[in-house]
Amino acid sequence: MLDAEYARRIQTGGGFVQPVLLIGGRVAGTWRLTRRTARAGQAARATLTVEPFTALPAGSADGLAAEAADIGRFLGADVTLEKVET
Repeated sequence: MLDAEYARRIQTGGGFVQPVLLIGGRVAGTWRLTRRTARAGQAARATLTVEPFTALPAGSADGLAAEAADIGRFLGADVTLEKVET
């Protein structure tokens, strides 16, 4: 599920485990969500940042966009998907 070479990027120490990106049943990277609360006249916003370990497989972009949209519906926020290039 997780290649040993990436284990330290998931388990960073102190008991903390980073949220992981699963593609095809394998850990393919990490992700984080940065939220900004709604302000007068503006909707709540969030940025979903994905940090893949290697280049992602073709076709994974659609799945990531769908997940970002699901998070947005759950939070009631506009979610922007951001991918950190490897």
